[in-house]
Amino acid sequence: AIQGAVALINSPLTQQLIMLRSSSRFLTRLTTSLEQRVTNADKLISNIDKCTERRAELDLVIAETQPKIKSLIEATKSVKKSAEGVMTQQLGGRRVNIIGEINTVLSG
Repeated sequence: AIQGAVALINSPLTQQLIMLRSSSRFLTRLTTSLEQRVTNADKLISNIDKCTERRAELDLVIAETQPKIKSLIEATKSVKKSAEGVMTQQLGGRRVNIIGEINTVLSG
């Protein structure tokens, strides 16, 4: 029982309560620390809201550009086929296949 009472008196919570009661400097430091935490929490909440808004804007931009990208890919495929056809004719009927990064872009 005595060890329990000693442990309770020496616990960090009890020590902090004693310090709050007896030291105005400790109270001031604790208050300042809590105010800083509240300020930081408010800033973080504001940043979360801004990030959410920015993400919504970017989702709209992505949705708007998808049809343009698809049409550009189709136009590029058409130009590639056309160029292959012209080169095939110029080489006397030998089939020409354009290879390289263009195919990666067109397939992705």
